[in-house]
Amino acid sequence: MKFSKKINLQLALINPLIVFAKFSLVSLITSITDYLCFIAIYYACSNLLLSLIVARIIAIGINYLGNKFFSFKNNKQAYETLPLFVTLCILQLLATYGLILLLDHYLSTNIYIARLISDGALFILSFIVQKKFIFKS
Repeated sequence: MKFSKKINLQLALINPLIVFAKFSLVSLITSITDYLCFIAIYYACSNLLLSLIVARIIAIGINYLGNKFFSFKNNKQAYETLPLFVTLCILQLLATYGLILLLDHYLSTNIYIARLISDGALFILSFIVQKKFIFKS
């Protein structure tokens, strides 16, 4: 194998890992922001759905900008990507809400722990949808 082909192959293997690492970093920052907002709001009002919605709205901006410009380096206009991203966020919110209710009802899981489990379970799915459909080049 020629040297240049070998380098191209290595880059092709490393690049997806770099993208995933960047996505993970943005997700960590977003999750911390989202989770702290969720805790504060849920503590103040004890309303699960309201707490999830407000915290998620705050986190959406961070996550969208971070993934669009840092993780996936996407050049598409916001009108092309933002509606898809918001749709994904709404679906994730509903899935998170449903998983929390299931964990709470059937396993008596603490709300805060159930939130972490639910979001963690949706992490890889979110990466795949964003990479393949929302921010694809």
